Amino acid sequence: MDKIDQQLPPDRITQIESRLNAIEGILANIESDLRELHSRNKRKGKTPPRNKSERISDKCLSKEEILEIRTRLNLTQAEAAQRVGTSLSSWQDWEYGRYSPSRAAARAIQALRDGKI
Repeated sequence: MDKIDQQLPPDRITQIESRLNAIEGILANIESDLRELHSRNKRKGKTPPRNKSERISDKCLSKEEILEIRTRLNLTQAEAAQRVGTSLSSWQDWEYGRYSPSRAAARAIQALRDGKI
């Protein structure tokens, strides 16, 4: 930065610093808005769809329903995850309400509930 400071007039440096501060403020506001949106979606049990095929138009399973299915079948989280073909961490995310299962995963959980898998 010292070389730039020597090549630019002081008023130009002040102008650039002012614009940089404004941009940093805008970015901080965007980050804050994204955190708030993520927090709202998390409280509602929603996650943004990764692609159109993962949008869930039908009723999504709640974390309570997912827990109830697993406990009624007397399965561990790892066993339930294996049966529906997902990772343990994904199952835990659904059961703790951090994320909602995709449509395909919700169908697999329903199949597990119905004794089809």
